[in-house]
Formats: sequence, C-alpha cells, structure tokens
Amino acid sequence: MVEENDHHEKIHMPSPSAAPIVVSAGATFLLIGVVNRSFLIIGVILLAVGGGIWAFGPR
Repeated sequence: MVEENDHHEKIHMPSPSAAPIVVSAGATFLLIGVVNRSFLIIGVILLAVGGGIWAFGPR
C-alpha cells in the first residue's frame, strides 16, 4: 500500500554557468590542436579556465 505525502521537498538546482560550454570548447580546440599547435595552446587554456570555474565557482 502506498502512502501519500502532502509535503513536497524542493530539489536543489545549481545556478546556471558557462563553465560546461567553456570546457567543451576547450576540449574541441584541444582535439583540433592535434593538427595545429596554436589551437592546442588555446584548448589547454580554455580547458583549465573552464575546469577551474566549474570546480571552484560560487556555491
């Protein structure tokens, strides 16, 4: 038998962030960097910055 609960708990959702987009752009440039070294450097920088924002961003 299933009991009904009248109280609803709110699910915590993180605030919107650009970090996933920056990380994916960095990964894309990193893969393109296999062909061209300048893209490799840009990809590493974007990946590091995006990962830092994502990991240590506002809580």
